Amino acid sequence: MICNKCGRQVIEGANFCPVCGADLRYQRNNNSGSSGYINPNDETNFGYTLLSFFMPYIGLVLYIVWLKEFPKRAKSCLNGLIAGIICIIILFCCVYSGRSHSNSWHRISPESVISEKTGV
Repeated sequence: MICNKCGRQVIEGANFCPVCGADLRYQRNNNSGSSGYINPNDETNFGYTLLSFFMPYIGLVLYIVWLKEFPKRAKSCLNGLIAGIICIIILFCCVYSGRSHSNSWHRISPESVISEKTGV
């Protein structure tokens, strides 16, 4: 196994690099093709999902910034961003779908009600 921080050979199964002291417990196999390091502080977070849901622009910025360093947090932001945009589109369609019908409805005026009751 090779330490991702200093690049020295380390005994397989070691928790820390004996040369630089880097934490090797979160290191992936070198065969995965990635940089090999999993950030121990990276975890999904419902708070970021909720923030991205209500403020999609902030969710997009957080997703872009955290994509490499904190991929799980970035995915939480992306999930909230997508859900928020879908809700905005649905809300927009619901609000503006009623407007097209409001022009075709007949408006009831007091004169038309009186004429219907009196037969005049």
